[in-house]
Amino acid sequence: MQVILVKDVPGLGSTGEMHQVKDGYGQNFLLPRGLATLPGSKSALDLQKQAQKSTKAKEEHSNRLVELSQKFKDTVIKLNAKAGSNGQLFGSVGPAQIAAALNIPKQHITMDQPIRSVGKHRIHLRFGPELDTVVEVEIEPEA
Repeated sequence: MQVILVKDVPGLGSTGEMHQVKDGYGQNFLLPRGLATLPGSKSALDLQKQAQKSTKAKEEHSNRLVELSQKFKDTVIKLNAKAGSNGQLFGSVGPAQIAAALNIPKQHITMDQPIRSVGKHRIHLRFGPELDTVVEVEIEPEA
């Protein structure tokens, strides 16, 4: 039985793809749950158009992430934090503060642990599977 997936199905495929499945799987699981539709129906044609739009949107999103990656390449961010005389911070600087300084979601920031000392630190920004950028964060003590 040929079906076109309406939603992503783990282990089978993603939205808009056409797959050959066993009759029982298609009739008893995929079709009743609204996960797939039969080819040739009006909803199948709508799905194919929607899949094309989705593909175009994913490409645009990917292009924006590449632009962001290039924008932040070799960027230096200066942040102020309260620190003791030995250079240790009272508290820490984490992904939320760095994200606020860069105006990006904190999910893009990769840190092993928060910054707890004054000085320069290298932080990795991850915008996609192969889009990594390194940003230098300079922590200065507040006066």
